[in-house]
Amino acid sequence: MPHEHVPRVLYEHPVVEYIPLAVMTLRSGPLPAEACSGPLSPPLALHALKTARDWERTASWFPFAFGDLHEPPQPGLPSAEGRFLHFLALGFQVTAAIYRDRKTSLVASDLGPRYHLFALPRIFFYKPRVDFIAYDAIGRQLVAVRAVDVGPRYRHRPVPPAQRKSRGPGAAR
Repeated sequence: MPHEHVPRVLYEHPVVEYIPLAVMTLRSGPLPAEACSGPLSPPLALHALKTARDWERTASWFPFAFGDLHEPPQPGLPSAEGRFLHFLALGFQVTAAIYRDRKTSLVASDLGPRYHLFALPRIFFYKPRVDFIAYDAIGRQLVAVRAVDVGPRYRHRPVPPAQRKSRGPGAAR
């Protein structure tokens, strides 16, 4: 059952109104000692990696979390056309996610000195801007990233440029 790992306290509406999202881990592990005391690492943080520039900047701040991932897994694609949204969580690991309207609730576990670089599929987001909020197991809000631009709804198969032009009357369909 897709909702079994989500605490019931996170559902403000009936369960059937939520879309469960697969959390794909790219990298995770313990925070190095220097990151636990550095100025850029508050106890809990969530970074949205919307663009290649966000990815590069965050990778320069927290290189331990990116390891050999020097560029986004979808090189050359802006976030509005990529298949996934990428995030870096500091101080917890995301184990489940649910989406409804303009809010994605992230279930945080393993609170403590750790990092989690993960991706969520874009295909299910039907609003252009979404809040991503991490909660603990009893429903306390830990950290949030507001109004993340998830871009227009992702398509399974991109429409070729030749077919994007409007078809005139009598054109073959």
